[in-house]
Amino acid sequence: MKPIIVADDFGLCHKHDEIIIKLIKKRKINAISVLVHGELNSKRINEVREMRDYLSIGLHLNLTMVLPKIEPLGSIETLIVKSFLRTLDTNEIKKKITSQIRTFMKIFGTLPDFIDGHEHVHILPSIFEILTKIAAEEQFSEKFWIRSPTTETMADLYRELSNAGLKVLIITALGSRAKNKLNRLGILTNKNFAGFFSLKSPSKNFKQKYVNLLNLNKSNLVIMTHPGSLDSPTHNKNHSNEMRAIEATILNESTIHLS
Repeated sequence: MKPIIVADDFGLCHKHDEIIIKLIKKRKINAISVLVHGELNSKRINEVREMRDYLSIGLHLNLTMVLPKIEPLGSIETLIVKSFLRTLDTNEIKKKITSQIRTFMKIFGTLPDFIDGHEHVHILPSIFEILTKIAAEEQFSEKFWIRSPTTETMADLYRELSNAGLKVLIITALGSRAKNKLNRLGILTNKNFAGFFSLKSPSKNFKQKYVNLLNLNKSNLVIMTHPGSLDSPTHNKNHSNEMRAIEATILNESTIHLS
């Protein structure tokens, strides 16, 4: 896999999507992860389709966020507890995952190039087991992959811990478990991952840390980003529009040009 800079939450809001599309056209981003129950419209869908030669389009599996056309299963905290207690409704999870894949196909005319999860929900043990079974049953392309939010080296882990704190340890531990299983199953996944930050407000030296991230010269690396607009009518107490706008500005001003 070539290095990928992916914009999560495409489809959440038309204001955010406009920013993301501009960054794609400037080759600052080469993948988007789509919320299929968000505010997608035909104009943006057609714009994205026209960029398929240099853009990967994935499904951003959502089981936790309220959107106009979907009822979530619960908060990420609730799903974490239920996943480890094995009390999740597996039939309902399978139904929601399959439904979002089918909706993606209706929107874009193809299966997703990759799948990841909003709040990394796809790597929770019970949910991940169902997802991998569905992945084995579907006719995905040979290049299809599932995101593993885990780092490759201790230096990478230390960088992400410095950027986002102790939550990184939990996510990367689950991500490592997921990566190992994907390798055993023969499903492609990324070897390395970056992009953990506080989503509420910029941390000290945020811009420099972000630029350093974009300049990482590592193969098979996925960098998670969340660019967007300060003027978005969508508000989330855990993910500010200020942070999305700051990310968009840094990406736009960066020297990167993705092929």
